[in-house]
Amino acid sequence: MARDGTKYDADLYNGNYGNFAREFNSLLDGLTDTLKKQIQGLVIATIRDALLGKLTPVTTDGYGDRTGEVEQLARGGNKILEVRLEHRFDPPKILLKGKRLRLYFAEPAYPELIVFLLLEPKDASQFGLNQQNRHIDESLLRADDWWSLNNSP
Repeated sequence: MARDGTKYDADLYNGNYGNFAREFNSLLDGLTDTLKKQIQGLVIATIRDALLGKLTPVTTDGYGDRTGEVEQLARGGNKILEVRLEHRFDPPKILLKGKRLRLYFAEPAYPELIVFLLLEPKDASQFGLNQQNRHIDESLLRADDWWSLNNSP
């Protein structure tokens, strides 16, 4: 993410592999009004900060402690970025019991455009890493699909 004051435009993924806005609303269904408002506010603030280039990259010190908000995940040369939403609270806050909420987005060939691909909870248990890997793969599929849908002749 640029930290030089670059402002980005945004697009919410809607294509062959899903619909970001519909999935977000589905995630909110069944939550208490308080929790729903917390998650909505957090996602909106995260999207705003991403668009303003204000998310700091994750770094790890010599003791394994993480700092920063956005992590770049490598998969075949594509840039998929992940934000651990509960870590945007100070101190970190559990939003969904037994789950960790992640926002995945990409910066495709247009460097001034961020495509928000996927908002998914993953298990806080040992199975969470497998879910996270599936979410990353799905984000890549969505990024490639978005690119093909928006750059067809």
